[in-house]
Amino acid sequence: MVILLLVYCVTVFTPVRYTFCGHVVRFITGENGGEIAANDLVDDVNKMGQEKMRNWALVVIDRYNKHSLKLVGKAISYTQGDFRIADSEVPNEFKKHGFTGANIRVNHQSKKPECVDLVFFHMYGVVIGDKDYIFKDPYGAISCQKRIGAGICTWVVDK
Repeated sequence: MVILLLVYCVTVFTPVRYTFCGHVVRFITGENGGEIAANDLVDDVNKMGQEKMRNWALVVIDRYNKHSLKLVGKAISYTQGDFRIADSEVPNEFKKHGFTGANIRVNHQSKKPECVDLVFFHMYGVVIGDKDYIFKDPYGAISCQKRIGAGICTWVVDK
């Protein structure tokens, strides 16, 4: 009975889900490492608010098109040819949730921006585009992704 109560607490109560013990129990109950990370990111996005994140991403894309977005070099995740957004352009609220940087993803054929990618330690992230945006991994590096809402998707590299 105690074990069932522990499993229930770990899988339901968010503060416990994020602990090391919570991750161990979630792994034992069937979530793999990529799924655990993707599900944690879903929780983070829902806490921050999908509309708030999408509105910020659309402003970033618009500013990129107008050449008024501060960029600081190459992307900080697995992608190639995309650009890192200056930390000063990322809201502090997103940083407080552990996001370590952001990229602007550019379609390599059209050269137009597709989405903004909030990155969590180079191995996890959230892509945010307009409501019609559908994330496609052009590099085959993504092993787990979860669509959160229209135009918002988590990604995890755990290969």
